[in-house]
Amino acid sequence: MGNRVKESGARWGAECRRLRDLAGKTQQELADALHVSAVTVSSWETGRRMPNQDIVEQLDAVLSTGGALTRLRNELVNRRDVPEWFRDEILMERRAHEIRHYQPLVVPGLLQTEDYARALIAARLGRSNSERVRNLVKTRTERLGRLAQTEPLLWFVIRQAVFEQPVGIPAVMQHQLDEIARQAEEERIRVQVLPSERGAVGLCDAFRVMTLNETQTVAFVEHTVGSTLFDAPERVNELSRLFGFISAEAVSPAESIILIRRINKERYGHVD
Repeated sequence: MGNRVKESGARWGAECRRLRDLAGKTQQELADALHVSAVTVSSWETGRRMPNQDIVEQLDAVLSTGGALTRLRNELVNRRDVPEWFRDEILMERRAHEIRHYQPLVVPGLLQTEDYARALIAARLGRSNSERVRNLVKTRTERLGRLAQTEPLLWFVIRQAVFEQPVGIPAVMQHQLDEIARQAEEERIRVQVLPSERGAVGLCDAFRVMTLNETQTVAFVEHTVGSTLFDAPERVNELSRLFGFISAEAVSPAESIILIRRINKERYGHVD
């Protein structure tokens, strides 16, 4: 943890120094504008200290950065709660124009409610109320909201067994399935259910294909302790084709919403 904090401070400090130089200000001039000492400004730029949110916003204003230092600080602070293996993936997720995700085992992380995520994470870690569990739940459940600004196409194909496998108490599943159906009805996401009887093509690991721009698409294949990045065109194309085959076997988006709500009512007693 200590090394990660130092790395974050150094990266933020270097950017602060770059933007100060770009603005044509000395450390003393910046210190005077913020009513702090030049020693304090130096400690920021060398990464020894990270200023609080209010000071960073003042820095953005004085240096006319358009909020660049605030955004970078938020990104770096949030990354401390992200598992090491997931950092590149979550940053690419925020850059993506399109995300296609196949999941045969659990509700995709982007769609998990707080209670579902907590029940799943606590079961895997063998503890239900720790700082690590709280941080992981917070990181996971905030991801979808962070994509609101870029509004990528979010397309999920989820094996039917995922909806039928209880995680936590029935109320947890009721809320989780209701949230997925609601998001799909509001067209914030596209969801298809892969029925078990059509599922031979979906007997594979979970994976995501993310289009970052017009010329770059990457894929992540998930496993128990992380995921593996593939950016070679032949591998990405292979997974893109597989997603197409799986989605072709799945129920249509409109019928999937009906199916999810039916499972919620029949299996978990949810009342609309």
